[in-house]
Amino acid sequence: MGYAQTRGEFEETTMTERRARPDKNPFRQRNLLPIYKTKTKNTLSGNRCFEEATRKMGFEYVVMPEGEAFSLSPVDRALSNAWVRFALIFRAGPWWPITVAIKRKQCRKRMGDYVG
Repeated sequence: MGYAQTRGEFEETTMTERRARPDKNPFRQRNLLPIYKTKTKNTLSGNRCFEEATRKMGFEYVVMPEGEAFSLSPVDRALSNAWVRFALIFRAGPWWPITVAIKRKQCRKRMGDYVG
Protein backbone atom coordinates (compact mmCIF):
# COMPACT_ATOMS: atom_id res chain seq x y z
CA MET A 1 0.00 0.00 0.00
CA GLY A 2 1.28 3.52 -0.77
CA TYR A 3 0.27 7.13 -0.61
CA ALA A 4 -0.55 9.41 -3.55
CA GLN A 5 -0.72 13.18 -3.37
CA THR A 6 -3.52 15.04 -5.12
CA ARG A 7 -3.77 18.79 -4.62
CA GLY A 8 -1.89 18.84 -1.36
CA GLU A 9 -3.75 15.94 0.23
CA PHE A 10 -2.45 12.44 0.74
CA GLU A 11 -4.68 9.52 -0.17
CA GLU A 12 -4.12 5.85 0.39
CA THR A 13 -3.69 3.86 -2.84
CA THR A 14 -3.02 0.29 -3.83
CA MET A 15 -0.78 -1.06 -6.56
CA THR A 16 -3.71 -1.85 -8.84
CA GLU A 17 -4.84 1.77 -8.91
CA ARG A 18 -1.53 3.08 -10.18
CA ARG A 19 -1.15 3.45 -13.88
CA ALA A 20 1.69 1.54 -15.44
CA ARG A 21 4.05 3.21 -17.85
CA PRO A 22 3.30 2.35 -21.46
CA ASP A 23 5.62 -0.21 -22.97
CA LYS A 24 8.17 1.31 -25.28
CA ASN A 25 8.67 -0.51 -28.54
CA PRO A 26 12.46 -0.84 -29.04
CA PHE A 27 12.05 -1.15 -32.83
CA ARG A 28 10.67 2.39 -33.11
CA GLN A 29 13.31 4.04 -30.95
CA ARG A 30 16.20 3.79 -33.36
CA ASN A 31 16.79 3.39 -37.05
CA LEU A 32 17.85 0.01 -38.30
CA LEU A 33 21.23 -0.09 -40.03
CA PRO A 34 21.15 -1.86 -43.41
CA ILE A 35 23.67 -4.54 -44.38
CA TYR A 36 23.50 -4.85 -48.17
CA LYS A 37 23.77 -8.31 -49.73
CA THR A 38 23.67 -9.31 -53.39
CA LYS A 39 22.37 -12.84 -52.69
CA THR A 40 19.95 -14.14 -50.08
CA LYS A 41 22.41 -16.69 -48.68
CA ASN A 42 22.44 -16.68 -44.84
CA THR A 43 19.85 -13.89 -44.57
CA LEU A 44 16.88 -16.16 -43.78
CA SER A 45 14.54 -13.66 -45.37
CA GLY A 46 10.96 -14.34 -44.33
CA ASN A 47 11.99 -16.07 -41.10
CA ARG A 48 10.31 -13.97 -38.40
CA CYS A 49 12.49 -15.34 -35.60
CA PHE A 50 15.74 -14.31 -37.31
CA GLU A 51 14.38 -10.96 -38.47
CA GLU A 52 13.34 -10.08 -34.92
CA ALA A 53 16.76 -11.13 -33.62
CA THR A 54 18.58 -8.88 -36.10
CA ARG A 55 16.21 -5.98 -35.38
CA LYS A 56 16.88 -6.30 -31.67
CA MET A 57 20.58 -5.98 -32.49
CA GLY A 58 19.87 -2.87 -34.57
CA PHE A 59 20.33 -3.96 -38.18
CA GLU A 60 18.59 -5.71 -41.04
CA TYR A 61 19.69 -7.44 -44.21
CA VAL A 62 18.75 -5.70 -47.46
CA VAL A 63 19.05 -7.74 -50.66
CA MET A 64 20.15 -5.65 -53.67
CA PRO A 65 20.88 -7.77 -56.74
CA GLU A 66 23.63 -6.45 -58.96
CA GLY A 67 22.47 -4.74 -62.13
CA GLU A 68 19.24 -3.34 -60.71
CA ALA A 69 18.40 0.30 -61.37
CA PHE A 70 18.91 1.55 -57.81
CA SER A 71 21.52 -0.92 -56.55
CA LEU A 72 24.75 0.34 -55.04
CA SER A 73 28.07 -0.11 -56.76
CA PRO A 74 30.33 -2.77 -55.24
CA VAL A 75 32.59 -0.09 -53.72
CA ASP A 76 29.68 1.84 -52.20
CA ARG A 77 28.15 -1.37 -50.87
CA ALA A 78 31.47 -2.44 -49.29
CA LEU A 79 32.01 0.97 -47.67
CA SER A 80 28.46 1.08 -46.35
CA ASN A 81 28.69 -2.43 -44.94
CA ALA A 82 32.06 -1.65 -43.34
CA TRP A 83 30.58 1.38 -41.60
CA VAL A 84 27.53 -0.59 -40.42
CA ARG A 85 29.67 -3.45 -39.11
CA PHE A 86 31.85 -0.95 -37.24
CA ALA A 87 28.79 0.77 -35.75
CA LEU A 88 27.34 -2.58 -34.69
CA ILE A 89 30.39 -3.18 -32.51
CA PHE A 90 29.13 -0.37 -30.29
CA ARG A 91 25.43 -1.03 -30.73
CA ALA A 92 25.27 -4.83 -30.35
CA GLY A 93 28.66 -5.65 -28.80
CA PRO A 94 32.01 -6.75 -30.20
CA TRP A 95 30.89 -10.36 -30.62
CA TRP A 96 27.78 -9.59 -32.69
CA PRO A 97 28.78 -11.76 -35.71
CA ILE A 98 29.04 -14.81 -33.44
CA THR A 99 25.70 -13.96 -31.83
CA VAL A 100 24.09 -13.65 -35.28
CA ALA A 101 25.49 -17.04 -36.34
CA ILE A 102 24.12 -18.67 -33.18
CA LYS A 103 20.70 -17.03 -33.63
CA ARG A 104 20.66 -18.09 -37.29
CA LYS A 105 21.21 -21.73 -36.30
CA GLN A 106 18.60 -21.56 -33.53
CA CYS A 107 15.98 -19.94 -35.75
CA ARG A 108 16.64 -22.37 -38.61
CA LYS A 109 16.21 -25.30 -36.29
CA ARG A 110 13.11 -23.87 -34.56
CA MET A 111 11.35 -22.91 -37.80
CA GLY A 112 12.53 -25.86 -39.90
CA ASP A 113 14.36 -23.79 -42.53
CA TYR A 114 16.96 -26.42 -43.33
CA VAL A 115 17.09 -27.21 -47.03
CA GLY A 116 18.78 -30.28 -48.41
